[in-house]
Amino acid sequence: MLKDTYCPIAAAAKILQPKWNIQILRAICLYEVCNFNDIRRLIPDVSPTLVSARLKFLVEHGILEKRCDHHSKLSCYIPTEAGMKLKHVLLTLGEWGREWLDQEASVHAADSGMLLWVLGRKLNTDALPMNDATIQFCVEEDERVLSKDYWYHIENREQPELADNSLGRDPDLIVISKKTTLAACFMNYTSYQVEIARNKIILDGTQPLQNTFSAWMASSEIGRNVVKPRYFGSV
Repeated sequence: MLKDTYCPIAAAAKILQPKWNIQILRAICLYEVCNFNDIRRLIPDVSPTLVSARLKFLVEHGILEKRCDHHSKLSCYIPTEAGMKLKHVLLTLGEWGREWLDQEASVHAADSGMLLWVLGRKLNTDALPMNDATIQFCVEEDERVLSKDYWYHIENREQPELADNSLGRDPDLIVISKKTTLAACFMNYTSYQVEIARNKIILDGTQPLQNTFSAWMASSEIGRNVVKPRYFGSV
């Protein structure tokens, strides 16, 4: 009998199967993060030693390439051609999970800080009606926790870093929402337009930013073209 490694699926599984490899590839291929600290931020429960080992494994197997960022002097990990081909695999896996697994628990379990960090990295800044903007998010964690404030300071349409203070600037737009609502919108279980109409997302500020909110606000590539409003009880 032939060993299962003669099967391309089994051979590919040997690359993807080690724990956390898929989450690391999701971070790099889908969320477009490349430095070690940002990769760890997306999988906070994993030790730095294990993340380093998994990255080394993926480099050795030709999925990632390790480079030095000449600006920051930090190591970064870039998908090779083989790695980029896995993006379609990851999206397909995500579509399967979206269709067949109950995701309500993950929407409620989302960490607001992590969610807003990911949203900031995926903002469509080209759709913003202005080059510079300060946007404040007032996010309600749950009924027992007071709202937390997060800030994006956008300059020259560059992707913003998440901030926990205003830096003394007045916000051009204030977004008020539950964490679960923002998570459900990002995951395409519902849409920003629908939740604004339901008054689950409240916008206050510059009218052009309000009018274009759904265009520049981030959403996952998974399920982007098959949004099916799915009203979780407390979203």
